[in-house]
Amino acid sequence: MTVVCEATQAPVAPIRVAAFECLVKIAALYYDKIGTWMQNVFNVSNLTPQSVVLLRSNPFYFLLAALDYAGGDEKGRRAGGAASC
Repeated sequence: MTVVCEATQAPVAPIRVAAFECLVKIAALYYDKIGTWMQNVFNVSNLTPQSVVLLRSNPFYFLLAALDYAGGDEKGRRAGGAASC
């Protein structure tokens, strides 16, 4: 996760796009384990100025919303301390 988070800030846009696409896949596979990373993912996605990269971060948040809705967003499922990117 650290490498993927760091890649979202790469100087080359295609690398940042690929990093956000990886975050979507990671969230789909390991949703119950990404709670400690949520604040960091949010922070790095807000630091991304280019619209093409921002468009890739949207599916990540849509997926999380769908998974939360489908699972009833059980209290504490994604609770925990923040990890660092």
